[in-house]
Amino acid sequence: FPVCLFATLSLSIIIFILAITAFLIYTTDGDPDRGAEEPTRAQVPVPGEAASQLISIFLQQNNWQPENLEKFEANWQKIGPNERQAAVSLPVMNRLKNAIYKQILEERAMMAVGDADSARQKQQLLVEFAQRIGINDPAIAVDP
Repeated sequence: FPVCLFATLSLSIIIFILAITAFLIYTTDGDPDRGAEEPTRAQVPVPGEAASQLISIFLQQNNWQPENLEKFEANWQKIGPNERQAAVSLPVMNRLKNAIYKQILEERAMMAVGDADSARQKQQLLVEFAQRIGINDPAIAVDP
């Protein structure tokens, strides 16, 4: 008799544990609305984060060809005005401005050793690019 009681109690406890486990698994994974009321800190996007990532990737590529500038501008427009505005105060925007200025300086140096017209056109392209993405710095200008 005690063995039968022990076996029944043990089996009941195992079934109870399995039922609780199954309940927990199916209620957390099966309910798509669960947790949607309050986003966690990881889910809340930081203002300027998308712009910052876009600029960082662009700078890492270090590709200043017109096609890549156009691609960046298209992606820049896609992130939206609030995101672009938030990026203005981020350090990565200053890095982008400095990189554009550096490219202009390189083109100015090329004017002395190469085709001045081509170098001037590249400078103009960089100046216009900077203006279209919201960088208005008097240092970023075509060399007269």
